Amino acid sequence: MASIATDASVRRCPKSGLWLETDALLHHGKSRSPSPCSSRSRCSTSDDDNQSTAASENSWGVEEGQESPSTLSRTHSSDSSSDDEGCCNEDLGVVETHLAAMNTSGDEVNTLQQSLSKLEKQRADLRRRWRAESARMEKSIGIDRLARAKRVAEAESHCEAALEAVGITSKRYMEAVDAGITGEELASFMEEHALWLSEYQASKRQLMETRRFSSMSAEAVKAVMPYWIAKASHQTEVGRLNTNIAELERLLSDAKRRYRGAMHALETLSERIHQQRAPQKLTGVI
Repeated sequence: MASIATDASVRRCPKSGLWLETDALLHHGKSRSPSPCSSRSRCSTSDDDNQSTAASENSWGVEEGQESPSTLSRTHSSDSSSDDEGCCNEDLGVVETHLAAMNTSGDEVNTLQQSLSKLEKQRADLRRRWRAESARMEKSIGIDRLARAKRVAEAESHCEAALEAVGITSKRYMEAVDAGITGEELASFMEEHALWLSEYQASKRQLMETRRFSSMSAEAVKAVMPYWIAKASHQTEVGRLNTNIAELERLLSDAKRRYRGAMHALETLSERIHQQRAPQKLTGVI
């Protein structure tokens, strides 16, 4: 039987997916198609990818050694992702710092408020007890006798306070000498002691003068002294509480200021992040 020759046909390579030209020969009614991936038309996936990339680059007019727009786009996308990730990590660190400051200052505010309430309650209780005790003593001693003994009692109270200060400053001076302190620092301790010693001597003379001109006997003055001693003790205790309360109020105000500052910083950071993300959202919509 005579052989029949056919025209060239096109076959698709099953490995690379490329369309290749092959010669089809028919002999004695049987068709024999050469392998699409023969040695003459062999192809590989990696070569096809390189050729496809090269063709795409040439279509953009990219010269050798230059990066194609697709490469630049991928690089820019990668850099943007890295920058966004870095910014997010940095913002997260700032947020954690401000939150820690808020938690710390918030705990301080709670603790200080509790301590302040406790001292204020102590002061209120102390004043209430003194009102009851002073009323009882005034009724027992008599308002007139207390008024007549007031000057003597005040002079004695001042003299006793000055004597106590002399003892304290004398102890400080001796401790400074034992510690080997010299020069101006030691001189300051000596000057303080001399000042209170002079004050004690003056208050003692004033007390003697007040007693001499008082219309009350020493026994009568002695009888009313417990009232003035109790009053002086009450005033000292109230003064101590007032000092502690004032210090707690100062610390509380400072803690509240730091809490508000941390909260304001968080709000500012949130607003900045919102403004930065707004253009990105608009770009995505367009």
